[in-house]
Amino acid sequence: MRQLLRSSRLLLVGAAGVSLGVGALHGQALGNGRLRAQFGARGLQSITDISAGHTDRIGRDAFSITVGGTTLDSRSMPAPERERIADGIVYHFRGNAWQVHVTYQLKPGWHFVSKQLR
Repeated sequence: MRQLLRSSRLLLVGAAGVSLGVGALHGQALGNGRLRAQFGARGLQSITDISAGHTDRIGRDAFSITVGGTTLDSRSMPAPERERIADGIVYHFRGNAWQVHVTYQLKPGWHFVSKQLR
């Protein structure tokens, strides 16, 4: 059974196993035989439950946090650099004196995809 919990800082999705691939055009994907998470230039774009044949499209995967009175909003920051890591994808957002690293991971044996902000 697939569970989906969304908040401004965390996304959990039912999954198992790991693969990392290149999607259409400039997209990348994390997936296994049951689930595929498709990424674009600024973050998560869609999640497909392969066995059910159902895709949930993410309208806008963004973040907004305030640090020391300064608001960091991914929508107003320059396009991030993307980096592949062993079990995921990292988006490096840079703006003024601040950097925000958004890491999506899907490790072997996990039943979810995680999103972390650092």
